[in-house]
Amino acid sequence: MRPTPPNHANTGDAHSVTPSYLRRYRCLASGGATMTVHSTSISSKSNGAVLHDQHSTQPACPGTSAMRLVLMSAMTAMSLAIAGCAPMVVGSAALTTASIASDPRTTGQQLEDTEIEFKTASLLQSQFSELARINASSYNGVVLLTGDASDAEVRNKAVSLVSGIPNVKSVIDRINVGSKLPFSQVTADTWLSSKIRTTLIATRGIPSGSLKVTVEDGNVYIQGIVTQQQASDIARTVSSISGVKEVFTLFDIRSEEEINRLRGGTDPNPVQTGGSGASASQQPATSTSVAPGPTPSTVPVLPQSSPQARPI
Repeated sequence: MRPTPPNHANTGDAHSVTPSYLRRYRCLASGGATMTVHSTSISSKSNGAVLHDQHSTQPACPGTSAMRLVLMSAMTAMSLAIAGCAPMVVGSAALTTASIASDPRTTGQQLEDTEIEFKTASLLQSQFSELARINASSYNGVVLLTGDASDAEVRNKAVSLVSGIPNVKSVIDRINVGSKLPFSQVTADTWLSSKIRTTLIATRGIPSGSLKVTVEDGNVYIQGIVTQQQASDIARTVSSISGVKEVFTLFDIRSEEEINRLRGGTDPNPVQTGGSGASASQQPATSTSVAPGPTPSTVPVLPQSSPQARPI
């Protein structure tokens, strides 16, 4: 049986290991000291955003977490390739990791997101097999689920299972109940995802390496930490691409100074995400059904028009 191609999702640029990988690998093998990284993230909810403060321990050796992230991503891709004909694959981890250097998330958080995607794919495949085709994309512990399920019970159970995975802060449910997308549409989504990624890379001022893009039935979902200007530029750029029906943004809006501090390992107080106010309370993982209808809205996007993009 021929392997099923990866399902229409990507995490930005592929990351190539630098010439210092030998030094980093020796450091990884020797098991050096650790350091505590303090990070704050915002998880999306239907009634606003929830502020989460977390303390993660990472190796103090430079590059160790980055190497672990690359290795985990490679393991994820190989596992999915071995699955071959399995109808359910994780979206973003199956293709590439975001550019580690440019991603505002800590390498520890990036690794955590990759692990969440891997666990989600394995869990849903073992539970539902032919009953669903679900993609998962995790960014700062906020998991976006897209795809289709045979009935509402399968969809609800899938959301519940993913909500229980360690380190998942919230689940955004965009699973369609009904028949599976035809293979021709899945292929078209994969092609469109590649076209979007290429366009973002070629557009000046857009941090393409730190974005996650998921495409489902022509609808585009974008996750990332960006400035307000970058959010507008991304929405406008993606909305103008032929084949895009609608753009949904799941952005954590920050100032340029805050993003620079994040890249430096210090997480300042976050600002609002997608137009929703933030709460400083710690809450368990929650699921949000974004669209009550069985299928996402498919309002055509006219090239060169105002972007029909909206936050989830």
